[in-house]
Amino acid sequence: MSMCFPMNIKTGFFKVEPCIVKIDCKSSQMVIAYERTDEAYLVEFESIRRVIYNPHMQHELEFQTDHNTYIGTLNKEPSLRGFVDFLKVSFKDKYLEIN
Repeated sequence: MSMCFPMNIKTGFFKVEPCIVKIDCKSSQMVIAYERTDEAYLVEFESIRRVIYNPHMQHELEFQTDHNTYIGTLNKEPSLRGFVDFLKVSFKDKYLEIN
C-alpha cells in the first residue's frame, strides 16, 4: 500500500518549497521529491522516529528522523479519515495526532 500527497515543506525561516511525499509501505520507504528542483530524499521507515499530524495548524505534518526533521503543511486537504487511518497503520506507535 502506498500514498502520494502534495506538501509545502519548510526549508528556512519563512521559506517553503512545494513537494510530493510518497509513503510506500511495501518497501518501507518515504520519498520527499521537491517540485522546483531535482532534489529528492529517501527515508527508510526504520530511521523515522515520530510522525506528528496537527489538523489544527493548517494540517501540519512533521516527520522526525534520525538525521533531520521535515515539517510542512498539506497543500490540499486530503480525505482526512482515510489519510489519518493510512498514517496510523503505516507508522503505528510512531504516529501522534494533536487533538
